[in-house]
Amino acid sequence: MYTNYLNDPTFFELLYKIDIDLAKEYRSSPCPDCGKTLHFANYRRKSRYIDDKYSLRFSVCCSNCRKRVRIPSTLFFNSFVYGAVFFFVISCLSNSNGHCYKMLARRFKVSDRTLRKWKKWWDTTFISSSFWKEHKGLLTKPPDIMPLSVVKRFTTFIDVLKFFSPFNCRPIDLRSRC
Repeated sequence: MYTNYLNDPTFFELLYKIDIDLAKEYRSSPCPDCGKTLHFANYRRKSRYIDDKYSLRFSVCCSNCRKRVRIPSTLFFNSFVYGAVFFFVISCLSNSNGHCYKMLARRFKVSDRTLRKWKKWWDTTFISSSFWKEHKGLLTKPPDIMPLSVVKRFTTFIDVLKFFSPFNCRPIDLRSRC
């Protein structure tokens, strides 16, 4: 299932290209605070199990007020040290105690403590976030097990990562161009 993506370098290359496209789209928009031009302010992000060549976190900042606007990312999720793919796949599998889950947790050195923190994050922080309150209405019925029941509603894993990519980013109006 989704575990195949964890070892597929072409998948990470595709995610990187999606992030580049999102960065270009955001870069061409005005600053959400003052309306001036945005410039790239990218930075390297340390992330477990993501190749260094994909470690660039795209970001823009205003030429006038200097405020940073984080761009949605399919490679990185929130401030988690694991990449988005690992975070979602392992979070979904942690709802089961099967062989695959235990093997992945061992292989990617995800401790039980970390998994408990992730579960608590899904059950508290995420479900009370403004992102979730705004986006849960897009789903046909409320999810029962987070994040597994949400992930299962998408056709592809790329769609999952795109859906969650704006989490923890400042919204920007992409319709009004500079």
